[in-house]
Amino acid sequence: MVPRICQAYAYLRSLGREGIATELALHVRDRGDPDARANHTSRVRARTPQAIAELFAETDEVFARGPHRLFACDSTTPPEFVATLVDRGYEEAPPILRLLLVQPLLGARDDVTFVPVGDPGTWHRLAVLLRMELAEGEHDSFMGVPDRSVERLVAEHRQRAPSYRLWLAVVNGVDHGHVGSIVCGNRIAIIDDLFVCPEYRKLGMARALVQHAVTQAREAGALGVAIAAAPDTPIVALSRRLGFEPTCVARDYLKRPPAQ
Repeated sequence: MVPRICQAYAYLRSLGREGIATELALHVRDRGDPDARANHTSRVRARTPQAIAELFAETDEVFARGPHRLFACDSTTPPEFVATLVDRGYEEAPPILRLLLVQPLLGARDDVTFVPVGDPGTWHRLAVLLRMELAEGEHDSFMGVPDRSVERLVAEHRQRAPSYRLWLAVVNGVDHGHVGSIVCGNRIAIIDDLFVCPEYRKLGMARALVQHAVTQAREAGALGVAIAAAPDTPIVALSRRLGFEPTCVARDYLKRPPAQ
């Protein structure tokens, strides 16, 4: 199951962007914003010194216009390659814990209406929530790689649609939060972009959002449902209470090449 989860997350990060698959890795490129964190390399298979050297050369060619090199590493990344990143001075991002749902979900609030995001009005309402989320620092940049504005986040979500689905949680006509999910080709579903407005937290809203996303994923044919976050975040604590179990760890490694 772990390789399938890793494959699913690599697919999610590449969705809506230009993917360049080679024998050594998957390069994901955003031509419109070469400085964005979206530009990265994942699914690395280089293990020998020769293959690793070829991959670095390949990455320099693909991201020649970009000011950084970013590698997304997980449990499937050859340890020899990770060791080389460390040896070359790449900075290591904090770990991201990936969890898999292994127990049935318990009941959640029944007074929540889930509205799919898709028309101009719901995209605008999502933007309002994303602005609140950004203000809390949920999308802090990593080691100097600039993060996205609300407009950029909305644009990325639009590029991912309709494969990636988003819902607003509404109670008495008021938006309380949002959640996104996708069922990947290997039938692993990922729950992502979970957010509850500060004034509505600790009222069961996050549980309701997760349960809705899980139900939708299973109805779409998902065999497994995963969620990921930094280990010390409320999302991980909530996920553990809901029956998710730690499965694997992912880390990004970044370096900015010297100015030419």
